[in-house]
Amino acid sequence: MQNLKFFKILLILIFIPIIQGSTFVIDPAKNAVWHNEKGLFCLRFGNYYGAIEEFKLAIALNHKTQSSGAFYNNLGSSYYKLGVYELASQCFQKAVSFNPNFIQYHQNLIDAYKAQKKLDKVIKDYEKMVNKDPYNSRAHLMLGLIHKKNNNKTEAVMYLTQFRRLEPDLDVTKQIEVMLKEMR
Repeated sequence: MQNLKFFKILLILIFIPIIQGSTFVIDPAKNAVWHNEKGLFCLRFGNYYGAIEEFKLAIALNHKTQSSGAFYNNLGSSYYKLGVYELASQCFQKAVSFNPNFIQYHQNLIDAYKAQKKLDKVIKDYEKMVNKDPYNSRAHLMLGLIHKKNNNKTEAVMYLTQFRRLEPDLDVTKQIEVMLKEMR
């Protein structure tokens, strides 16, 4: 009797998807988003190690798209909360490289540099880049954001204005224009 009941349940489980015409598909991109959401949940509640593992899984499942920028940014935020600033800055750099249109990724990177007491060196590096190539818009953007962070309004306005001239059509330029208006 028990075997017959088990056999009926097994048949039902096998034939329901066939009758409904559905298929079971594993989608790594959807799973990556799911792991990212789990990581954000862990991050919100202070489970930074759990968040790190979830974000690493998200990156492993979907590591070559713009979404990866969000995953790396979130991973960097977890490392930052733990005080592991070197790993945080590496993650924020990757986030910026995947999607440079999010000012928050740049600001997080600057915060990580500041926590490592590397801002002076970073400023010098970006100034060298600007001197070597005055059309390096990313260097102008980073210098402007760093000077804004350091409350050096004159320098920030100068570099951000130059960035706006170099990249008038980018989405990030709209955010820069708002910043410039706020600083005036």
